[in-house]
Amino acid sequence: MSTRLSGIYAIIHHESGRHYIGSAVHITRRWSVHRAYLARGSHQNSYFQRAWDKHGKEAFGFFVLELVEPERLIEVEQEWIDRLWAKGLYNRRRDAASNLGVKHRPESIAKMRAAAKGRVLSEAALAAQKVVIATREHTAAEKAARVAHHRGARRSAESIERIRQSALKRSSAHLAAIAASLSRTYVVTAPDGQRRLVTNLKAFCRENDLSQGHLSAVARGERRHHKGWMAAPAHLSPP
Repeated sequence: MSTRLSGIYAIIHHESGRHYIGSAVHITRRWSVHRAYLARGSHQNSYFQRAWDKHGKEAFGFFVLELVEPERLIEVEQEWIDRLWAKGLYNRRRDAASNLGVKHRPESIAKMRAAAKGRVLSEAALAAQKVVIATREHTAAEKAARVAHHRGARRSAESIERIRQSALKRSSAHLAAIAASLSRTYVVTAPDGQRRLVTNLKAFCRENDLSQGHLSAVARGERRHHKGWMAAPAHLSPP
């Protein structure tokens, strides 16, 4: 069973290791959009399109790098681009894609607001995002930049109370429960290269005539594959 997850993803050329970095509120849907445009030869990144045409779709893989709450997607995507820029990316812009500065018509703004109000993440997606936030480590430079950004910022009494209540709920048992929930979410790769986010591995294996034990061993790195299928925890970066 697949679920909607928000975060940072990479499309990687297997041989060279070169990445295309992106972010999406719905990762699997964005991957489908990429494949559709690439198949038609109309991807907005012409440099990446040429590489896809040259090497073929089998030469690329789709990976989840990090699960992130929607409002922080651009910020965290920028961190990944900065981290990997020196290694060479298919991305042609050093700054993460953003709609800042783009003017929309009033009717367009109304439609976007209505769509946003109806956007509800599943419990698995929310749990995945929370554990990433709780366990993610930042470099000294990142911490200093965040402190400088927030220095002098004024928060309302309501905002301060929400932050306090959130911190009180973040007990060790709570984080352990989130981690347990996330550990059951996998990126499963079929023999034909298609990838899915799976939150119920037992049901998925039953539906596809696979052994849950063997596929779990693949996810733990104890087996290379099971009947051509591969799996990895969704919150881990690819090697």
